[in-house]
Amino acid sequence: MKKGFPELGLTQKDCIEMSWIESVLYIAKYPRNIQPKFLLQGKPLLNKVYFKAKSDFVKEPIKEHALEGIW
Repeated sequence: MKKGFPELGLTQKDCIEMSWIESVLYIAKYPRNIQPKFLLQGKPLLNKVYFKAKSDFVKEPIKEHALEGIW
């Protein structure tokens, strides 16, 4: 990120590695200690807040040398 997007000024502490389902909870502003199985209960923890979001996830890690070809 530093090499490809230096203007963002990101550091490692700005990035959080998580699974796709964990990102759903994160985007919905649930506390970090909520487990994904909570979603199976079908009960909102917070007041209902409607939003639309898009997230992508990687099924296979992209090799570093393949990323170099992007820039």
